[in-house]
Order: sequence, then C-alpha cells, then structure tokens
Amino acid sequence: MAGLYTHPKTGKISSGWVKGDGVQATGSMGLDSRPSPAAQLPRDAAGVVERLANCTHFMGEFNGDGSEHDKRINATLTELRCGSIEDETAAMRKKYAGNASVQQALDQAAEP
Repeated sequence: MAGLYTHPKTGKISSGWVKGDGVQATGSMGLDSRPSPAAQLPRDAAGVVERLANCTHFMGEFNGDGSEHDKRINATLTELRCGSIEDETAAMRKKYAGNASVQQALDQAAEP
C-alpha cells in the first residue's frame, strides 16, 4: 500500500510502499477517496499514473514562500521525481494512444 508519513517531531514527509498487514488508515488528509486510477492498468502506465497523481497533489500544496512547509513539499516533489513526470506522461499517452483506460487514468491523475 502506498502512503505518506509525517514524522511527528521533525515534520519530515516520507512517501513509499509498505505492506498492508497491520496498517490502519487514519484519514485521507484531504485527498480524494476515489479508487486509484492505476487499478488494472499495464504496470509501466500504472507507475506513471500514481506518480502523476502524487505530483499533482503536492504541486498544489507548494506556496512559493520559502517556508519550512515549502521545503518539505519540495523534498517530496524531488523524491517523487516530479521534474520528469510531464515527459513520462507524454510517453505513456503516446505508447497507449489506443487504450482509453490509460488515457482516462492519466487525465484523472492530472486533476488537482
């Protein structure tokens, strides 16, 4: 299961995958509760869709004021490799031009 963790003392945000056993969701932090748009997609497309959704979300959290919050968001954007997500999205759109599910998932992931 993918998730984000904010360290209670340092405020550092970490993202990644953990085994779902013993993990309890405590809330969505305002993220939408729609099923993952990457469900049932080819593996390469699913990875780009998930990263695009995360990058889109965190880019919307960036204030541009140089605050500690922005520093944490910037670190998360770097960790997610958001600097290359536009090119990767374009490549998936081209590779799966005839796959409506991939195109729709990419559209949904790009929505703020």
